[in-house]
Amino acid sequence: RYIQAMLNTVVDGVMTIDEKGLIQGFNPSAERIFGYRAEEVSGQNINKLMPEPYRGSHDSYLADYLRTGVAKVIGVGREVQ
Repeated sequence: RYIQAMLNTVVDGVMTIDEKGLIQGFNPSAERIFGYRAEEVSGQNINKLMPEPYRGSHDSYLADYLRTGVAKVIGVGREVQ
């Protein structure tokens, strides 16, 4: 409960995804930042929220990370418009 309360009140957008890149969690700040309600994006691919060139490459980056455990792009912060 404490973690959920914290996620619901932080100013940063926090999203969680599964191993296929599908959105599992989307906090209120992410809703404000991206303009979608959590219910609208839940179960959709996280790349929906990314501009190109990141959108087209994200699934392969995620697959590479899951296969090798080496974080080349996944886990590296970046600011997107």
